[in-house]
Amino acid sequence: MEGHRTRHDPHSGWYFKPRRLHADKAYDRADLRRWLRGKRIGVRIARKGIESGER
Repeated sequence: MEGHRTRHDPHSGWYFKPRRLHADKAYDRADLRRWLRGKRIGVRIARKGIESGER
């Protein structure tokens, strides 16, 4: 996740970051969720043992 680059618009000087991350159960880790929230990125990660992989 840390290697993910933001998009930069050289004309306006703005950086664009993702607003929300959708991921599968392999990324269900508390430290990752905290890191994403600290970056103000919304989290939608399937939880292990709770949500079905069928959806």
